Amino acid sequence: MEIKTIQKEEYDVIVVGGGIAGISAAVTAARMKAKVLLLEKQVNLGGLATNGLISWYEPLCDGNNKQIVFGIAEELLRLSVKYCFDSLPKKWGGTDKSAPRNDRYSTRFSPTVFSLVLDRFITENNVKILFDTYCTYPVMEGNVCKGVITENVDGRSFFPAKIVIDATGDASIMYRAGVPCRD
Repeated sequence: MEIKTIQKEEYDVIVVGGGIAGISAAVTAARMKAKVLLLEKQVNLGGLATNGLISWYEPLCDGNNKQIVFGIAEELLRLSVKYCFDSLPKKWGGTDKSAPRNDRYSTRFSPTVFSLVLDRFITENNVKILFDTYCTYPVMEGNVCKGVITENVDGRSFFPAKIVIDATGDASIMYRAGVPCRD
């Protein structure tokens, strides 16, 4: 049986992987007015922060009361606790819903709630998302990636793109594109 590959619409940027890094890349590109598609193999966003149940947002400070990380990382930290408990110290805007474990700009959060909030965050930032979609191969012309082949319930599709960002966590797209990778 021959499986047909259907060509889909072109995007300025395709991000493969809907973890925190992929979400950050997709939203950044969309805020710069790019037409963005985010491809996620799971049925929810967040990667290890949600599916992996790693429910601690790492410190955005240096341990000496100085914030050193800002931007989308801080936006996502705030979103992770917007509708549930936090363990942020008061000096970092904590709400005392849960006792802080240290004095750092970090917090515990609910992976389930964070996953739901991330869906809204992506859509409000004009990023199109396809869930339950495997990005199987990059389409290369020489050393230039021209898009990706995906597989999902719709079948096999080709999404052309000007830029493809591999945020898979294991560099599977880069590896399949021929980029040297190490274990």
